[in-house]
Amino acid sequence: MIYELNLRRVYEILRFVEQNEGATTNEIHKRLKISKASLLRYLRKLEQIGCIKRVEDEAVYFKKHPKKHYLTAKGIKLLSCLEELLMDLGVTFSPH
Repeated sequence: MIYELNLRRVYEILRFVEQNEGATTNEIHKRLKISKASLLRYLRKLEQIGCIKRVEDEAVYFKKHPKKHYLTAKGIKLLSCLEELLMDLGVTFSPH
């Protein structure tokens, strides 16, 4: 469930995906400085609840096709709510 996740981290991931549409898991991992295992856990949960759409990039011919990430309408709504909630709680954000 989403409550198992750190809300600030969820916000950072959603914001990054919004600003960098089609970002790969590796790009998100490097920019947000989050372990790949942890990031994958967040991405899977966000995909399960319909906030992120993960699409394989078949144009890249490797054994594993990188996944590109896109926000859904539900993800945009969650991002907006989280931004408001975290600001109300006085959480500050560092620019990425």
